[in-house]
Amino acid sequence: MKPAVIVTAMCVAVPSMSAAQGARVRSPQLAAPTSLASQASTSPAKVAQAYEQFLVGHHLEESDDVSGAIAAYKKAMDLAPLAADIPAELAGLYLRHDRVDEAVSMAEQALKVAPANPEGHRVLGLIAAAKIDSRPRQPGAADAESTNAIQHLEKAIENPVGEADPNARGTLARLYLRISAYDKAIPLLVDLVRQQPAWLDGPRLLAQAYAGAGRTAEAIDLLDEQALDDPSLLPTLADFYERQERWKDAANAYARALNLTPRNVELKTRYAQALLNAGGKDDLGIARDALNDIVSTRNDARALYLLSQADRRFGDLPGAEAAARRVIAVQDQSPWGYFALAEALNDLRQYARIVEALTPAIATFHGLPGDHSVELRMLLPHLGYAHQELGQHDQALAAFDEAHRLSPKDPLVTSYLIDANISAKNYGPALQLAAEARAENPNDLNLARLHAQALRLDGKPDQGVAVLEDVF
Repeated sequence: MKPAVIVTAMCVAVPSMSAAQGARVRSPQLAAPTSLASQASTSPAKVAQAYEQFLVGHHLEESDDVSGAIAAYKKAMDLAPLAADIPAELAGLYLRHDRVDEAVSMAEQALKVAPANPEGHRVLGLIAAAKIDSRPRQPGAADAESTNAIQHLEKAIENPVGEADPNARGTLARLYLRISAYDKAIPLLVDLVRQQPAWLDGPRLLAQAYAGAGRTAEAIDLLDEQALDDPSLLPTLADFYERQERWKDAANAYARALNLTPRNVELKTRYAQALLNAGGKDDLGIARDALNDIVSTRNDARALYLLSQADRRFGDLPGAEAAARRVIAVQDQSPWGYFALAEALNDLRQYARIVEALTPAIATFHGLPGDHSVELRMLLPHLGYAHQELGQHDQALAAFDEAHRLSPKDPLVTSYLIDANISAKNYGPALQLAAEARAENPNDLNLARLHAQALRLDGKPDQGVAVLEDVF
């Protein structure tokens, strides 16, 4: 295997514990182990024999004679027991052939002889990192295992002979990302992306590091440039545009990706969502076409929900209702179909049908095991508003009161409950709620308006005017 090929294999194989992970860059002209030259207590003849066996070990491994290479390295170790490079090289061989326990033993032996030996640290760092990588990822502060792996790899690349092993640097960068040490990961990844263009994960990892460090604009610049040569980066680029709410740019990136894989449902759905967020009427039309294409052959709940939103904003309220009911048919224990249906029916001013649809749905969520407060917070305000529009004040108050109990700090939900109390002519509770909410949200104009309205209807118009003067 040629050195240039080994470099690529190493970088691509960073996450896995495999033979490629133990590979390293070798100089075409193999130099003697540096520690052999310092064998003051070893005769020149033994040093020469040890170097010869060292060369034999390299040659045999290149010829795929692993057992012969191991035997040669062991002979070299017997001849020069204080040459740390020999057990370190044997540790690398063991790692390249997935003999992890033996690799650890030889790497530790090398470090006992020479604590700064880079190859020994490289082998132990890669092995420790592979064990960490097999665990579920939980970004945060470094634990003992990740600290150990990082320390070994930092020492491995600190004073390399020639260019530091790309695999060690890539693995170290991944560990930095794992512990959110983005400023340490960025310079490593910048060099690797430039030096190892065949490493497809590199730009993604560098973009992740930039984003973690709050340098999203640099991540976008990187991905935009790299996507010219690697279109598989386009969805990642679009995702970064979405983080900055650059919806049109995100849609354009998804469109470019879809040119390569036009039947990719996930990409088409995200493309449509970006267009909906962009908001133009032409964008809405394109989004509707894309979503209709998806749902024409499958009952995709997410696409159907987005289609309902697109139809509603386009003015096709019967279409919005039909799409929402299809969502419910696909996922009747998800709130999204009911939410979309309530929005469509609200625009149609069909409040009795909202009550008819949401009352059993909310009862279902009440009856399901576990916490379903998210679902209830989504649906209760719609139910309360429908009851209020129908003049059913007690039912409206019950729905809004439950929503408020679930979200007591949400000023919008509080405003619904205040308004419902005003509609029911319960001015005392309305005033108390408004005063409490405005103490926490003194600049909320909607709460101030409701507070003033409740004061006026309660016979205190001057106080209502004073409330409005405070915020204007």
